[in-house]
Amino acid sequence: KTFIFIKSNKKTYKVNICDICYVEGLGDYIQLHLNSQKIVTNLSMKRILEILPEEKFYRIHKSFIISLEKIELVEGNMVVINNKRLPIGNSYRQDFMEFINNNM
Repeated sequence: KTFIFIKSNKKTYKVNICDICYVEGLGDYIQLHLNSQKIVTNLSMKRILEILPEEKFYRIHKSFIISLEKIELVEGNMVVINNKRLPIGNSYRQDFMEFINNNM
């Protein structure tokens, strides 16, 4: 699939998968960081992972899911997307680094 529908503030947005840079967990909500805007919605991190295509997104932290296509660089325990430094959680680090090394 190339898009998903997201409800936020009594509106339903059509979101192109390719526009999602990363997803940030905010308690009972998530914030989708898109190329041109941010959308907050009442979904869990687990649920959004089920919706997004798993070959294009990777969970790097309890609060962050990233678009693999949007990674600019990986430095130490940080991933940079759109000049934003996102932490790689300790429990996610080994799997993520193995994934990176297997895709070089």
